Amino acid sequence: MKNPHLLIAVDEPSLPTVRSALLSYDLLVARNTAEVTQLMQEKLVDLFLIDIHFDDSSALRLVADIRKNSLYGNTPILLFRHRPSENAKMLHSTVLQVIVLYKIGLYMELEDSDDPASEIRIMVDKFLNNYR
Repeated sequence: MKNPHLLIAVDEPSLPTVRSALLSYDLLVARNTAEVTQLMQEKLVDLFLIDIHFDDSSALRLVADIRKNSLYGNTPILLFRHRPSENAKMLHSTVLQVIVLYKIGLYMELEDSDDPASEIRIMVDKFLNNYR
């Protein structure tokens, strides 16, 4: 079986933790929406991991764009938040987004645990197994 391609749409502060958690996968890293679009055309992605604050909080717009693409209509998408919100407005927006994403099974929260990398690996494996 081929090594799954994971497209990670993440800002710089979260990247080291996410990357270290997923060393056994073929990682495609995008730092903005244009890079996501480019990588989607270059490789067939098996799972999208998107920081909810990605590219100035355009994560939900990105999810909609991915779903509109005929190649990725059923590809699993996992959104996450790895850094604390910086102000009340962002927190409010994040909570509303999390509620929607949690209800449809597309969200995980990386707790302040001793091993966040393990949490990421478990969730990625779960998503990949559910969509095969």
